[in-house]
Amino acid sequence: MTAGAMTEHHMKEIGSAAAVACATLVVGLCALWATGWVVAVVSAAAAGMSVWVLVTRDTRRRQMVLASIGGRLTDLASKHGAIGEATEPAVATLGGLERRAAAVSEAIGVAMVRLGDQLHGLEDVIEALDVPLMAVSVDGHVRLANAAACALVGRESEAVKGANLEDLFTEAAVLELMRQAREGRHAAGQVRINRNLMVRVLDTQASPVRLGGGRGVVLSFQDVTDLAMAVQLKTDFVGNASHELRTPIASIRAAVDTLLGPAKNDPQMHTRFAEMIRANVVRLEELVRDLLDLSRFESEESVASCAEVDCLELCADLAQVFEQEHKDRSIELEFQLHQALRRVWTDRSALELVLRNLIENAIKFSHDGGSVRVLGSVVAGEGGLRPGVRIDVIDQGIGIPVSHQQRIFERFFQVDQARSGGAQRRGTGLGLAIVKHAVRRLGGTVEVKSVWKQGTTMTVLLPDSVMGGGVEAEPPRRREVG
Repeated sequence: MTAGAMTEHHMKEIGSAAAVACATLVVGLCALWATGWVVAVVSAAAAGMSVWVLVTRDTRRRQMVLASIGGRLTDLASKHGAIGEATEPAVATLGGLERRAAAVSEAIGVAMVRLGDQLHGLEDVIEALDVPLMAVSVDGHVRLANAAACALVGRESEAVKGANLEDLFTEAAVLELMRQAREGRHAAGQVRINRNLMVRVLDTQASPVRLGGGRGVVLSFQDVTDLAMAVQLKTDFVGNASHELRTPIASIRAAVDTLLGPAKNDPQMHTRFAEMIRANVVRLEELVRDLLDLSRFESEESVASCAEVDCLELCADLAQVFEQEHKDRSIELEFQLHQALRRVWTDRSALELVLRNLIENAIKFSHDGGSVRVLGSVVAGEGGLRPGVRIDVIDQGIGIPVSHQQRIFERFFQVDQARSGGAQRRGTGLGLAIVKHAVRRLGGTVEVKSVWKQGTTMTVLLPDSVMGGGVEAEPPRRREVG
């Protein structure tokens, strides 16, 4: 074979091998576009193709080029840990180059399979998260949404993916966070959304990311509705408590200033303002006492201290407590309790506090000459439980408007004075809130039934609390008002 023929043969061999190598690299590029290896592979291919033109000039340079390409392929494989550390030196022949390219291609294929498995695992983790997550393209279309995100917007997965974000959220705050993230800035804020007639508060994060070769935004939502409500309740509580404390304190200060000033030498004024101070001190004592009681029963660490309690004896003690008050207003206070309530498993101090507040309210809002009845009965146990206790406190007083009946257990809520009969019936506004939390601590429930200007019935149910066998339970009576 002549030198020219050999040169032509080598040229064809080089061209064929280079084509194989380039084809292999192109396939790798297509598969690796999202892996971060593209830049390295393109660099190797570009270097190989550029030098391939030069190999036609002399054989020695061809050998150098082949060695360079082989070295780059080896470096690429070693860099990404695809085939481990290369131990065989780069072979400056077409066969060596082909083998090296084939090895890199095979290793890349294995790595891609492994990466695919990891990607599927990551998708499963994202889907299982209870935090709503969405990936949104820059044009506002949802590319990915987990189950929690679909539940948040109230749609099936198929209806969410591909939908426009503006069709899923009408809240301007969400769209504003999306706009900021689309401009390349991380954005966060608290968003209120209305779903199924319920307002939910969400801590929302919007972060710019690379998405499908372009730019996008990842939105995450954390439901903090309960926390926001707790903060609001705390704020309201502090405001209401401050107001309730400020009123008697201001009255006491005014009385003291008067005694030290204009009424300094007036004995009659001394008596009058001393009574004013006394009345406001009593009010402060009641408020502080109620605040402490409410705090005790609202605490998650509070545990009922149960023991055997004689409810008939407890009610006899309460009758003495309220004896003077109901006699002064000619109000009849009557107790009717089932004998089985002599042995009740409960927390005596908590039950006494509940009954004291209910009876006090019943007397306070009754008309002079009216009556207040306290009825105690036994209700049948369910599901193998012991019989329970039912206590009804019934008055014939002014009643509670229907519009207020759902709010009477709120802290500091009071029916306005025009409806309740004036300031003389004003309490701290904490009594029924204490009742609600104390009954809950005892494992029971409290209900209200009232007719405006006819009267009110408050019912306390304590299940699984009557001790002793053979108790004949009374069927729940129809609650009467008036």
